[in-house]
Amino acid sequence: MQITFETLPMAIEILIKEVRGLKADIDKNNSHENDEKVVDRLEARRILGTHGKRLSEARFAQLKNEGRITTYGFGGKHFYNVEELENLKRK
Repeated sequence: MQITFETLPMAIEILIKEVRGLKADIDKNNSHENDEKVVDRLEARRILGTHGKRLSEARFAQLKNEGRITTYGFGGKHFYNVEELENLKRK
């Protein structure tokens, strides 16, 4: 669609409808009860019992490379599955 000054209002309406549709899809996907809970690195340290001590970035990378934890990244931040951290703590 070629956007001109005359078609700008229609283009904005189309864009708003698409954004609302995407938001509805995201809300629907986030409402699942059985989603895995993930936490950030600070909370992961607390779960592992190292709060107050420094669990290094290298150690998290080592655990990831060994396949013992899964790292989820979003916006430059790292998140970890709570269930995996609890299992790691028990070992």
